[in-house]
Amino acid sequence: MSDIIQILKSQLNEQAISQLAQRIGGNADQTEVAVNGVIGTMVNALAKNASSSPQGLQSLFGAVSKNHDGSALDNIMGLFGSNDANPMNGLGILSHVLGGNISSVINMVSQMSGLDKSKAGNLLLTLAPVVLGALGKAKQQNQIAQPQGLLDMLMSGAQSANQQVVKHQPSNQSIFSRILDQDGDGNVMDDIAGMGAKHLLKGLFR
Repeated sequence: MSDIIQILKSQLNEQAISQLAQRIGGNADQTEVAVNGVIGTMVNALAKNASSSPQGLQSLFGAVSKNHDGSALDNIMGLFGSNDANPMNGLGILSHVLGGNISSVINMVSQMSGLDKSKAGNLLLTLAPVVLGALGKAKQQNQIAQPQGLLDMLMSGAQSANQQVVKHQPSNQSIFSRILDQDGDGNVMDDIAGMGAKHLLKGLFR
């Protein structure tokens, strides 16, 4: 199975990171750390939203089937280098996925990377469509035809993202987890797994 994290890592290579750094006015090292934080947060948030209700999962499934099918990744360097990119597109995605946590995520990305908040916010806006595009691409590559398959893939992607954070940036794990940890125990995945279980139970008794 194609992993959304693998797709994102292949797209966001050294050249793409350099292009992103130029776009937001940061250095490449800080931008790379920030990119990892954005990806981890977005994938976890998508997994939690999809797990929280059948309607949320169906809405996401529809979005990646139509508007975010992965075609945005066909010319990612052009996307990052263009001044014509619509920030409102990214803002709409962030508002839907992160809700009231946008400012907290920007603060977290800034803190973990050293980028100032304006650059972290610009990066978040730029990457939001890319993350959804990668999800759409993974859906196509894996020929996922049902919403539950998309949820399974997201759960796997969230676990992979969290392992990356622990492996490469253990000092930032607590910062990352606080944004999405519902019960305050420092473990994002137990909240995701719990909501996944609730979603499955709802499906069984519908």
